[in-house]
Amino acid sequence: MSTATQRNRLELMDYGSNLDTWGDKLNRNFRNIDAALDGSLAVDLTAGGHVLVASDFVEDEARRRVLRTTGGGKLTIPAVEKVYYVLAQDPFSATDGTTTVQVPAGFSVLLAQPLSVHSSAKNTSVAVFAYPAAIGASHLSGLVLVAGTVPAVIPPGGYVDVKATAAAQVGNVRFAAGASARLVGSASGIVVMSETAGVTRV
Repeated sequence: MSTATQRNRLELMDYGSNLDTWGDKLNRNFRNIDAALDGSLAVDLTAGGHVLVASDFVEDEARRRVLRTTGGGKLTIPAVEKVYYVLAQDPFSATDGTTTVQVPAGFSVLLAQPLSVHSSAKNTSVAVFAYPAAIGASHLSGLVLVAGTVPAVIPPGGYVDVKATAAAQVGNVRFAAGASARLVGSASGIVVMSETAGVTRV
């Protein structure tokens, strides 16, 4: 009889089992490993909260590495060792059923079992969402590039480094004069990461 691994619920096959079907099960494990390493999930918390679905062997929600959340409800995650990268449009709470932590808007890392949150807001940096998803030169009024040129679109994984010559706003992010930041493209919008004061979400 197959058993599941503790953290990502992959199938461990018994010796001599799954005759003529082990290849399909192995491929399913590879797909689940792929999701556990880099899979992302949009999670809507506006209706009060959401419990990540965790299922042995098959595709599920809790195995994904990156969570893109909206709304200020409660997110419930499995009480097993796991690292989640969270891109939160709004602050929310997270729980493993025993411990509850507050997650700020922006970029955070959730470490489960025991549950803790490590956010850019706890350091000196800020990570906030800016919209629209495609930001080009026309959206960067008041900002200058530190190096390079502004692309028509910042693709997912791409970035530009900018500095505000005067007070400016990009999407829902406000820059004080002199503030600098890195604009990183993502599938859901532009993540603004800053190591200086004067970058706030509005």
